[in-house]
Amino acid sequence: MVLTPTGEILFGYAKRLLALNDEVATAVRGAELEGWVRLGLQEDFGENLLTEVLGSFVRAHPRIRVEARVARNAELLELVTSGRLDLALAWDSGSSSPLCQFVADLPMCWVGSADWMCVVNGEPLPLVAFESPCLMRSAATKALDHAAIPWRLAFTSSSLSGIWAAIGAGLGITVPAPGWGSPRTCSSLMACPHCQRSA
Repeated sequence: MVLTPTGEILFGYAKRLLALNDEVATAVRGAELEGWVRLGLQEDFGENLLTEVLGSFVRAHPRIRVEARVARNAELLELVTSGRLDLALAWDSGSSSPLCQFVADLPMCWVGSADWMCVVNGEPLPLVAFESPCLMRSAATKALDHAAIPWRLAFTSSSLSGIWAAIGAGLGITVPAPGWGSPRTCSSLMACPHCQRSA
């Protein structure tokens, strides 16, 4: 096998690009990053990301000042749009923006206390949810309505710790944001298979 004339030209450019990449890597090796970044994230991710990812980043780059803000989805998007945050990890609200970049699809499931019993005899399903507006709450109620399962709001909170406390107390079930929780909290929770099948 031999290169075509066009392949020969491309191969020459590729070698030059790789050489330039090596030159850049050599030039910046040992250079310490510095500056600052204003980051926003959901409370859903705060516990894990703040301690693990951001902690590791700050230790690796001590001359970068990280200013982190935990807020609800709509506020984070507004702060990025207005230039008061450089970057935010937020849920897809369905509104398109040239500033947004897709990161990942994360699965959702129904979660309740390990000793919580599913409702029977057509009683409304008790929901534990963030105060409105909340994308997870909307997804949960939409799924239940679609499956013709009656539901009621048993507990609402503006904080994640309030949600976990209500779930732990057996007040109802929730659709947590993927990434919620830690081994400490998840050990007392279980997915509700009946509700998962229904919705």
